[in-house]
Amino acid sequence: MVARLSSGDAMGNHAIALQRLFASWGFSSRIFASYPPPDTSSRCQQAGSLEDTLGPDDIVVLHYGAYAPDLELFSRTRARKVLAYHNVTPPSFFLHHAARHYYETALGRLELPKAVSSARQCWTESAYNKRELDVLGATDCRVVPLLLQLDELDRITPDARVLSRYDDGATNLVFVGRLVPNKRQDNLITAFACYRRESGRRARLLLVGRSDEVSSYHAELRAHARHLAVDDAVVFTGHVTREELVAYYRVAAAFVCMSEHEGFAVPLVEAMHLGVPVVALARAAVPETLGGAGVVVDEPDFGVIAGAIDRVCFDAPYREHVIAAQHRRIEAFAPERVAVTLRECVTELQR
Repeated sequence: MVARLSSGDAMGNHAIALQRLFASWGFSSRIFASYPPPDTSSRCQQAGSLEDTLGPDDIVVLHYGAYAPDLELFSRTRARKVLAYHNVTPPSFFLHHAARHYYETALGRLELPKAVSSARQCWTESAYNKRELDVLGATDCRVVPLLLQLDELDRITPDARVLSRYDDGATNLVFVGRLVPNKRQDNLITAFACYRRESGRRARLLLVGRSDEVSSYHAELRAHARHLAVDDAVVFTGHVTREELVAYYRVAAAFVCMSEHEGFAVPLVEAMHLGVPVVALARAAVPETLGGAGVVVDEPDFGVIAGAIDRVCFDAPYREHVIAAQHRRIEAFAPERVAVTLRECVTELQR
């Protein structure tokens, strides 16, 4: 069960990956969405039809990352229930930017205890998330990493236009993520301005991700870049294809993250897999996702961050050391390892 199944969404991608894994084990599974989009109708059904198809021996997984419109349906079903918790962004981030996001996250937080008490098992991708569920009384909560098909990135041909446009000798810094206040692209622009001023290098900041979700924040970011006189070097890509995404990683000298709230952060793992050194602020689940790899900065000190960026980009031995540690870290997210954990969870649910 998901609220929405949309292209490029980590929660929806995980649901689809789980369905494929369950099918490989011989299980029949379906995805139900509160708001199924027309383009996924063949793989996704209306959640309202779920109740008639479930029996007490079935397993239902509710993916929870904000307000879940069909939580009541999940709670009353006779099936064995799993809450897959992807964390709910604190609503305070949206208070002055987006009323819909504010209320969806506030309701998501308000109703989370009911979701926890309804579930026989809870799955979540970080110990950071698990601590939230433990406080709410979760009796069987397991850390289960997302099923990430990182090898698929290696088979994608990078978009030639992106490569041609940005592989021009400038130092490209990249961040991948929706333009939303909790990801703090405003602080990232400030850090970039500091880096460009202190290093004196020709540099560019590529902000890769949807920009239409919180339009007021997008407008603020553009104004902020103009105020700092770096608007000529800050690129807002909007939504990108998979080919374009891989190309942005390929032209990047470093991946820089100033996000204040992440329950996991898939782009950090993608960057590590593709050999892009990461510089990140130590907030929420970011340090846990990196697992000792990358360059983690404790506080948003823009001078320190600028220095870390320059070192990881231009100190060759240090850069190689960081990239090697990142490659070792991504072994923890190998699909076959995650599958073993999931199989243990499902086996116990069947008893």
